Amino acid sequence: CDVVIAGSSDASLTPAIVASFRKLGVLSRQLDRPGSAIRPFDQDRDGFLVGEGAGVCVLESEAHANQRRATPYAEWLTGGMVADTFAMTKLSDNPEALCWLIADVLRRSGLQPGEIDYVSLHGTATRMNDVCEMRAVNRSFGNDRHQLAGSSIKGAIGHLLGAAGSVEFAAMLLAMRDGVLPPTANLESPEDDFEINLVPQRSQQRVVNHALKLSLGFGGHLVAAAVKSCR
Repeated sequence: CDVVIAGSSDASLTPAIVASFRKLGVLSRQLDRPGSAIRPFDQDRDGFLVGEGAGVCVLESEAHANQRRATPYAEWLTGGMVADTFAMTKLSDNPEALCWLIADVLRRSGLQPGEIDYVSLHGTATRMNDVCEMRAVNRSFGNDRHQLAGSSIKGAIGHLLGAAGSVEFAAMLLAMRDGVLPPTANLESPEDDFEINLVPQRSQQRVVNHALKLSLGFGGHLVAAAVKSCR
């Protein structure tokens, strides 16, 4: 295909769906202050709130983009998926599957860990998800993690469920275009073992040449994608 339209939308603010997530114990109980309720990677995090939204990207061949004189946001390098069979609604304390996925995507994209400037994190602000994700990032990037930046935008927009990956991927492309990293909203007291720059509370200016998107879904669906700046 020369051109593909890819994206997703989700409008799940309905009583049945919200009640289901409440029963699973993954929703924040700080309903009296929803603007600061979602606290990804914070010691005081207690879950997410459901948001609604949509994100759509146009993927096209380089030849087609040049023909119509388009200015691309980024070049898609590669993507990958893994099925983690640990549990339907939980992540394992051992991030082995996510580590394998990150290593595989980096290998197929031809990148070394130290070449990744920014990671768009899944960061749901649940106790288990955040720990698994950060353990995987710390292990996968090794000593390069100290120069790495990563953030989750769910603290600002909520968890968009089926649309989360598309919207967060689009936000990552805008961060590359503008050289501005979106902050991890409400992050005041990071866990001690979270060893990367989580862009707490305020955006940061940074040139992003290569970026990685991580998404972790119920049922053990783990996804990663690597992109390169077209500046």
